[in-house]
Amino acid sequence: MVWSRWIALALVLAAWTMASAGAATIRHDSRHAAHYRIGETFPSVGRVTVPGARASGVLIAPDWVLTAGHVVDDVDALALVYFGKHVYQASAWVTHPGWDGGLLKGRDLALIHLAEPVKDVAPSELHRGGDPRGAWSLSVGYGLTGNGRNGFHKSSLGALGITNYIDQLGANGLLMSDFDDPGRGGVGGLGSSVATAREGSIAPGDSGGGVFIRVDGERRLAGIHSFVWPRDGKFDSDYGDWYGSTSVSRHADWIDRVLASDPSSLGPGGSSVSTGLGEFRLAATSLSTVPEPGTAVGLAVTLGLWTRRLRRRCR
Repeated sequence: MVWSRWIALALVLAAWTMASAGAATIRHDSRHAAHYRIGETFPSVGRVTVPGARASGVLIAPDWVLTAGHVVDDVDALALVYFGKHVYQASAWVTHPGWDGGLLKGRDLALIHLAEPVKDVAPSELHRGGDPRGAWSLSVGYGLTGNGRNGFHKSSLGALGITNYIDQLGANGLLMSDFDDPGRGGVGGLGSSVATAREGSIAPGDSGGGVFIRVDGERRLAGIHSFVWPRDGKFDSDYGDWYGSTSVSRHADWIDRVLASDPSSLGPGGSSVSTGLGEFRLAATSLSTVPEPGTAVGLAVTLGLWTRRLRRRCR
C-alpha cells in the first residue's frame, strides 16, 4: 500500500466547497438516487463548514458535534454546522490528543462545541459495545455523489445513505468496508462479497459523517468517516475501493470527558488552549445570522496546500 494515497484522499474527503450537498457513490444499477434518501432520516448528521472546505459531523449532545480530526486541522477561524435549514456557530473545537495526522492510528476524531444547543434534533446515541465486525451498517454524510462505475463527479440535493457490512477491523480498531460491484460478485476483497441493496462508498465531503449500526433494535453511532483507500490508484470512490472509519466505542471515554467540559472557561475567543483532553481552539468570530455558503472557491488551492502539508508530516 502507498500510504501517501491514504493521506491525500482523506484530505479530499474533507475539502469540498460545492453549493449543494449530497453524499456517497452508489450502485450503477440504481434507477434513482432517491433509493438512497434514507440518509434524510438521520437529522443528527449535519454539514460542517470551515474556511475553504465542507465536511460532515454528527450531533451527539445538544451542543456537541463529533467529526473527523482532519476536518478541523489548522482551523483557527469560524466553523459552522448546518442541521436542516438551521445554522449553528461553533464556539470551540478540540481534536483527539492522539491525532497527529496518522490515519491508520484510528484517532481521527474531533469535537465541535456549538455556541447554542440544537433544537428539534435528537442527538445520536454512541455504540459502546464490542466488536461490530460483520454488522450491517448505514453511512451518512454530505459529500459528492456518483456511481461505482464512474466514481464521484457531481452533487445531489439532500443527504444520501449507503449500506454496507463492516467487513474487517483494521489497525487500532478502524472499521473497514469495501464497495462491492453487484454485477461481479464483489471486487473489494474484504469480508462479504455480496452487494447490499444500497451498497456504496463515502466520497469527498463525507469526512466526519457517521457509520450507524443497529443494537437491540436501536440505531447507534459506531464510527466516524476518516478515509478511502483507492485500490486501483484512482481517487474516485468506485467499485473495489475501501473506506475506513474511526471507532467510536474505542474513544467513548475521551468523548464523555470532553462533553463534560466547559470550553467557555478556558480563555478568550481566538485563543488556543492545551489540556489533557487535547488542544482546544476557541472561536474568535461571533455572527448573528449566517447565510448558506455560496459556490465553490479555492478548491484546487486548498487541496494542494493541505495535501502537501500532510505529506510533509509523513516523510
